[in-house]
Amino acid sequence: MTVDVDNYRFDFPQAVDAYKFDERDPLSPHYHGATALKAVDVMVEMPAEYVFIEIKTYDDLADFKKEGKTYDDNEARKYLIRTLSRKYRETFLYRFCEGKIDKPVYYVCLLNLDAALAGYCRKELSRMIPTGKANKRRWHKELLAKTSLFVVDEAAWNRNLTRWGTCEYLGE
Repeated sequence: MTVDVDNYRFDFPQAVDAYKFDERDPLSPHYHGATALKAVDVMVEMPAEYVFIEIKTYDDLADFKKEGKTYDDNEARKYLIRTLSRKYRETFLYRFCEGKIDKPVYYVCLLNLDAALAGYCRKELSRMIPTGKANKRRWHKELLAKTSLFVVDEAAWNRNLTRWGTCEYLGE
């Protein structure tokens, strides 16, 4: 199954279903209805798991703009982490309400950032989502397993995540 989203082409040979999840067209069968919530870009249902994929590309993180403001690197990183964590949590809520958290969930953030920044993003996302059981005495389930979070670029995807399929940047 092939899906084109945000200048990327994904090929998921074993997918049960794969589609643009943040659909805005109310007539689409994949429209989720609660537009006040954030959503990841791509939803993939594999036979044994779900894969949530969020795509973010930046020419220069320092020039990242939100509401007309230019962020310095530190502000931009914090904004990126807040955005990525919120997209996961709110997509999880959508899927919970749809009764679609019946398989393990994986979260892949496809970013065009260098490896050091990707490592930083993974560490901070793990804290902000949070991964694992935040309170081992009270939590019976994880929001996301620690080993189910990936922050990759296209090359890292095609080295490490080919169990799901391939990813190709199509250009602007």
